[in-house]
Amino acid sequence: MYLQTIGHASILIRDVNYCPILLTDPWLVGSAYWRSWWIQNYPNKNLRDELQKVPTIYITHEHPDHFHMPSIRTLGNTPQYLFPDLPETGFISYLRSHDFKAGVIKPREWKFIHPSVAILSLPVLIDDSVLLIETPTSFIANFNDAKASVRLMKTVSKTAKQSRKKFILLSSYSSASIVNSFRRSGKTVSIVSKKGFVKHINKSCNIMKPDIFIPFASQVIFKRDDSKWANEYKVTFEDIKNGWDSKTTLLHPYTTLDLNSFCSEFVSVDDYEGPGERASSLGKAQEQIDRNQSLSKVDEDKLEEKMKNFSFVFRLMFPSGIGFRLENQSYTISWKGKCSLKKGLSANIKFVIDIPPGALKDAINNGHFGDLQITMFTIVHMSDRNADPRLIFIFFVLLTLDEYGHFRGFRQFFRWVKSIFVQFVSLRLFPIKSSGLN
Repeated sequence: MYLQTIGHASILIRDVNYCPILLTDPWLVGSAYWRSWWIQNYPNKNLRDELQKVPTIYITHEHPDHFHMPSIRTLGNTPQYLFPDLPETGFISYLRSHDFKAGVIKPREWKFIHPSVAILSLPVLIDDSVLLIETPTSFIANFNDAKASVRLMKTVSKTAKQSRKKFILLSSYSSASIVNSFRRSGKTVSIVSKKGFVKHINKSCNIMKPDIFIPFASQVIFKRDDSKWANEYKVTFEDIKNGWDSKTTLLHPYTTLDLNSFCSEFVSVDDYEGPGERASSLGKAQEQIDRNQSLSKVDEDKLEEKMKNFSFVFRLMFPSGIGFRLENQSYTISWKGKCSLKKGLSANIKFVIDIPPGALKDAINNGHFGDLQITMFTIVHMSDRNADPRLIFIFFVLLTLDEYGHFRGFRQFFRWVKSIFVQFVSLRLFPIKSSGLN
């Protein structure tokens, strides 16, 4: 059997005859996040055609670099699409409404998708999941970009040790959020440095003690003129290699690993099939479209309403208000009296969020405001030397949770809180056993 990493966050498991069995998070073609994100190494047409034969596809969460509809359309509706048991289920309903076979895996229960492959889904906070894969010779943990607790890491490590098989860990290793998008007096302020990401990977490996680590779910290039600055802040394989401080064996991205001999090969950077110059022209075209738009009165009302949902919390976090600067428009969210959206920027606000109007308009109307922090073209200007950039990070997290529907009513909020409680208690009281696959 074989493990192969392709695209951005896709694991492909093959049987002894090299036939595909399982694929995760397929992003195989095109771009994501308003043509800002592109893949470093795209699977060629022969591989894409082969992937149409895969019987089972698992989606860890609904971010478009993991739940990528253009790629899913290329794979077709023959595969069984499996999802974690998360409170938000809109993406499952969407697939079913378009004649795709979509189902939910019960958490913490092994599901045999092949005589030689079992999978187990572990939902985590902020609507993501970790996927465990067991074969006769290997125990594989796909942490993608999930925010995993130390308790979860130790639980997975214990299960891997119990399996007495080669333990393989895959995890993201670079920024996929707004952590480097802050500016003060024209200079970049980073919440997490490159060394911080490498340190986290080392910490994860030293806690879980996998035999093999494969860098994963961070193979992107930013191609818009307003986002390509972020390429400088990406963590590279060389950064990981130079900062490696673990007994775990470090492999390259885009690795094919034989799950019997555990010999591996990888695609060298010189052989990457990147997005090419067409990506730059498409990125520029999308940026021009986004910057030539403006918010209508309806859009303004929707933005104001979105801020009102958290007005009590935001009033405490940003007492002087929040600013939004678009191409030819600017706004201030003011807390004087009731929460209100006012045109122009107030003189005393500490945070101004700079966003292309077309992207903001799209996000407001389609419930993807939280995705704006991932794009790399959203920039936050801080006018006060004491302004804490972590507050803006929390700001986007709260709006993301709202878009997942957790605050729509008591029933939705209770279901979300219940899911957190169940995760918390389960990790402490109920160990995860190996699937028993031999």
